[in-house]
Amino acid sequence: MKKVWLPCLVALMVITLFGSVSAQAQYRANMKLASALAMDHPYMLGAQRFADLVKERTQGRIEIRLYPSGQLGKGEREMTEGIQQGAIDVLITSTGPLGGFSPSINILDFPSFSGISTMWTW
Repeated sequence: MKKVWLPCLVALMVITLFGSVSAQAQYRANMKLASALAMDHPYMLGAQRFADLVKERTQGRIEIRLYPSGQLGKGEREMTEGIQQGAIDVLITSTGPLGGFSPSINILDFPSFSGISTMWTW
């Protein structure tokens, strides 16, 4: 019985290895990156550079299309809902509207103090 399992196991490993390599070579994705910011904003310029690098380093298999100025939603909250629904893949947003989805993220909106003495001068 052991003599049968070993060749079957080796054959399965070879099929899995070569099957995954061919699947990776055929993988293609088009992603949507949305933002309420204009295209000339530094965040969107960085997003454009990111999209260019992803396309270059994946030999065009992954393409990221940019949708600036709220093209995919009226505001940040509506675009965040678009993430939940799967209509948007990547979103550049502030932490403000995210608090309605996960209250723990609101900690990022608190001001920071370097000590108790500076707290009273704020």
